[in-house]
Amino acid sequence: RRNTLAYQGPLQSLVYNTVEGFAFDVSLGWTKTWQNGRQLRLTPLGRYAFGRDRISGRLSASIGNRKWSLGLEGGESVGQFNPAQPVSPMVNSFTSLLLERNYAKLYQKQFVRAQYNLSRLADVLTFSAGLEYARRTELSNLEKAKPWINWRGVSFTSNRPENTESPSTGFAVHDALIADISASLRPWQKYTIRNGRKQYRYNSGPVFSVNYRKGIALGRSGVDYDLLQAQARYRLNTGPWSSLQVLAGGGGFIRADRVYFADFKHFMGNEFFFQPGDALGRFRMLPYYRYSTASRFAQLHLLWSARKLLVTQLQPVRLTGLKETVQLHYLTTPAAGHYSELVYGLDGILQFFRAEVVTQFRDMKYEGIGFRVGTVLNIR
Repeated sequence: RRNTLAYQGPLQSLVYNTVEGFAFDVSLGWTKTWQNGRQLRLTPLGRYAFGRDRISGRLSASIGNRKWSLGLEGGESVGQFNPAQPVSPMVNSFTSLLLERNYAKLYQKQFVRAQYNLSRLADVLTFSAGLEYARRTELSNLEKAKPWINWRGVSFTSNRPENTESPSTGFAVHDALIADISASLRPWQKYTIRNGRKQYRYNSGPVFSVNYRKGIALGRSGVDYDLLQAQARYRLNTGPWSSLQVLAGGGGFIRADRVYFADFKHFMGNEFFFQPGDALGRFRMLPYYRYSTASRFAQLHLLWSARKLLVTQLQPVRLTGLKETVQLHYLTTPAAGHYSELVYGLDGILQFFRAEVVTQFRDMKYEGIGFRVGTVLNIR
């Protein structure tokens, strides 16, 4: 039996945004681990927002092992409309304070959530189910929100995201009861056994995922909708020097009687020249919320990388470990029409960085060109 503590202090979590001002988290996570691999985790987290002079927090608890886990979490949080967090809080702090660009759009929820996860059924199937009840509140920019550098002709935008499908993304305080069920299948999962333990090879085959999310009109809950979506992800070696990565997905709202903007289907957009995280599943120049939808959607991401293409034909360049990439990122919704990006990039600069030239199209019409720098490093 083993007990461990993990502490996160204010200096590790200090960020800035236009609805809270400066804010920081303090958390202390306690984990008890038994010899059979079962773990019990308890993590209280407190947050203080200077601009709102508000203390909030949440408490999470979970028990489980490598096969299953059951968790319960509750409290108050401020988060992005897209729960996948397309804008890193650290990047948003930089752009807000130094460039007067508040990319992150935030709302508040007081919530309680239960989550159950079941992993590696027959080595190929993963399942999760969750139920959340939340009171959601719109937030506005602080009147005293100011950047460190005041750029001429530039000002903070409203905390209400701009969206083509919905003229106004604002909302009144409301309650939301939401259930979601997800499953992913790796039908050709491979693994090795060392010292009696399985080690899974996660790039050994395609991954198929499906998710069903339901806004339940029960009691005071003000949401009422059904969303079904699915995706497939695969990496294919196309030769000794190249590989092709594919991510394809789609779905839609089967029913959308009462849908708030937080319930829309959001996509991993980007409006800043620096882009951390997954190179495959993120658009390079798509505005964060412009094409979020409460209707049907489909997206496709292709990334082909090669160690010998154009500039890597030169041996001195190739020996540095650089790879060249050619990419297509495509999205379609009723409001977006057919949006696409064609990308050429150099990957592996100083091992961790990539540089890309992006060409943007909508309905086959040229819309613009941009330059992006990315990294595989995970920036909070």
